[in-house]
Amino acid sequence: MQNGKSVQSTKTNCARGQGAVEYLLIIGAVLLIALMVISILGYFPATAGETVASQSQLYWRGQAKPFSAIDTAYKNQSACNDTGGTTGVVIAMKNNEKYTLTLSGVFFNDVQHAVCPYENNTGSIAFMPGQEIIVGAVLPIGSSICANRTTDSPKFDLIYSSPYIMNRIQSGAVKLHILCR
Repeated sequence: MQNGKSVQSTKTNCARGQGAVEYLLIIGAVLLIALMVISILGYFPATAGETVASQSQLYWRGQAKPFSAIDTAYKNQSACNDTGGTTGVVIAMKNNEKYTLTLSGVFFNDVQHAVCPYENNTGSIAFMPGQEIIVGAVLPIGSSICANRTTDSPKFDLIYSSPYIMNRIQSGAVKLHILCR
């Protein structure tokens, strides 16, 4: 016995203290590695862009209702016949409802744009239930959509009418990913 304490008791307390220190060191190392991985993944812009594209595709192809956007592409020429020297976005869209819907316009970043069945004249487009149509959206000259980029992800909303209510807005919960090549 030393100073009223047994040698066994002192060894037990040392072992507990050593275990606690080792535990804290392991947690610190795990946190450090996690922070390094997160910072490395966030550093690469391609990874971030791919994440945006994946989220957009998941939402607009499967979860969006009443219309889904199956595919998109930027056109460096007019997407509609009667709009002259403008540019446009081409969107493959589908009506996911059980009744006819009429698409009358789209919004990119809260700015409304005319639509047409691709390479036809602008105007409203009637979608039968389950029907897929390639839609052209007219962009004015000088539009910021796809300006000097390979991809763009603008806020995307639709204006449509159902047999029951006119001029409804479908607001996208996720931005629409557009290939700008």
